[in-house]
Formats: sequence, structure tokens, C-alpha cells
Amino acid sequence: MLRKKPCHFARRTWAIALKRLRPDPRFVADLATLHHGYRSALSRERLTGQLRALGKLFREYALQQPEFAALSPGDRRRLLCRNTPLFVQVNDA
Repeated sequence: MLRKKPCHFARRTWAIALKRLRPDPRFVADLATLHHGYRSALSRERLTGQLRALGKLFREYALQQPEFAALSPGDRRRLLCRNTPLFVQVNDA
């Protein structure tokens, strides 16, 4: 039996993970207002909530990858600690 290519699996699990991300509609509205050059009521709490949601999305996606799941808990924790800020930074840019 042929196995599916790893990149196909990664794309499929990424699509599943993205469907779980539900941004706060108030955050989206505040961000759009700010983007259009108007004063925004974007609060630190809303921004941090969105950043945490992105971090959770990354963790859930990583745990779906067999190579990552096969690592020891300590290795997974170290990799997540090192890479989650990079993921959030890239996806917020």
C-alpha cells in the first residue's frame, strides 16, 4: 500500500487546524479600524488573546504530525517554546 506524501498530510492537517481557529469578531473589527487609519479600541487583552489562540493553533498542528508526536515530552516542549513565538510573529506579519 502506498503512503500519502508527508507534505500532503501536513497540508491536510494544517487545513483542519485552521478551521478550528475562530478569531474574536471584535478583534477583527478593531484591527480593520486600525488598519484603515482610524482610532481603534484594540485592547491589550484582545491582542494577547489572539496571540494565544495562534500559539494554541500551532501546538495543535504540531501534535498532529507523527514525527513531532514521536518525540519525548521534553523535546516537544523545548521545540514548542522555541518555535511558537516565531510562528506567531510570521503569521501576524
